[in-house]
Amino acid sequence: MNSQQGAGWIAEQVCSGLAEGLEAMTGVRYPVRYEASGAVDVEWSRYCADVSPQAAFWLGAESASAARLGEAVLRAAGIEAPDAPSIRNAFEETLGQAAASLGRALSTQTRQKVTVTRQAGAAPGGTAVWYRIQISPQGGAEPVSVALAVSPEAAAGIAAPREFHPEKPLAAAESEEGPAAYGKAPRMDLLLDVELPVSVSFGQAQLPLRDVIKLTTGSIIELNRTISEPVEVIVNNCVIARGEVVVVEGNFGIRIQQVVSRQERLRSIE
Repeated sequence: MNSQQGAGWIAEQVCSGLAEGLEAMTGVRYPVRYEASGAVDVEWSRYCADVSPQAAFWLGAESASAARLGEAVLRAAGIEAPDAPSIRNAFEETLGQAAASLGRALSTQTRQKVTVTRQAGAAPGGTAVWYRIQISPQGGAEPVSVALAVSPEAAAGIAAPREFHPEKPLAAAESEEGPAAYGKAPRMDLLLDVELPVSVSFGQAQLPLRDVIKLTTGSIIELNRTISEPVEVIVNNCVIARGEVVVVEGNFGIRIQQVVSRQERLRSIE
């Protein structure tokens, strides 16, 4: 994947993140597409991936576009007459959703935990790769245009994903044992050192954005699991076991009571 393809891949992930974030916040699926463009002068937000300080990209929009997008998010939350700071915050939250989505995609692509955060810094320079992202509201409303700029370092750092084909032999260059091992099937021990995130779910709840905005210190969120039900052990977004909460030397722990079947694990990631 060359630098131009890497920048295009980033643009695709940002568009996907914008569409998903807007749908989560408004309940409406917005068509989002991108195209190459020249440099533009807007109010930028700079984001960096923690793999490298130079792996940066910028998102921004003209004031009118930012206001339309922020107002759409707040209207969906039941706020009909928001003030200018609230509108700007809603717009920035939308951009943040797209940045977080890119971080998850980069984690999958690079096979390591990648976090994308907003950071202070200069506007994109002349060597950046530029795109125009168009978000099309329903009902014939005027499209919202968001600008994206990708640093050369970020574009060049996107490597083509390796594809594993268990039915095919390893290439000699990828084998631990050199050319003599060509033709051997991939071994499980190649994957045993791969680190996966493990988390525990006590339950879930779905709240309208209007209720989320009202949350304060002391607010209580009711989850969908009773105290007698086991908690779920999740590995890489897949439920692999259930158990009870215990305390071990002052730390929380989980005593495994049930390991879910392979079929159920597959269903949980569909």
